[in-house]
Amino acid sequence: MTMRELTYQVSFSTPAFLGNAEQQDQWRTPPFKPMLRQWWRMVKAADATTGRGLVFTELTRMECRVKPLQTDNQIQLAAYDRVFSTPGYRFEKLTREVFDVATELRAQYGLKAPDAIHLAAALSSGCDEVWTNDDRLAKAAAGRIGVFNVKERNVTNT
Repeated sequence: MTMRELTYQVSFSTPAFLGNAEQQDQWRTPPFKPMLRQWWRMVKAADATTGRGLVFTELTRMECRVKPLQTDNQIQLAAYDRVFSTPGYRFEKLTREVFDVATELRAQYGLKAPDAIHLAAALSSGCDEVWTNDDRLAKAAAGRIGVFNVKERNVTNT
């Protein structure tokens, strides 16, 4: 068996960071937590000068910060702020072109506005794959970008 080196640029959909249906602070998909921990290690080791690594939007950051602010959870807020300021991670700007693509995705696939924006930003930034546990978003992404469907715990390539 030969070892291959893979380089990915991943767009992170906010829902993996949010709480469960009762809005308890936890990962929405618990089996995803150990997989994510491993990916964090690999991505964090990426050379910041290559432009590879995790890609976020300010929308992701905003959505993650709401619950800790509502509940005055300064520990969780600080943890999110550390993640979003990690060297090598970058923020994709939400331009008019991103919103135009998001509008088309929303019209064609019935995505919620934030999901359409996240996917459009991933496409715009040249990400290799998008991670999601949302079947509708996965369907909209298929054929355009690699999809890591957390529910299925596998990767499909374009």
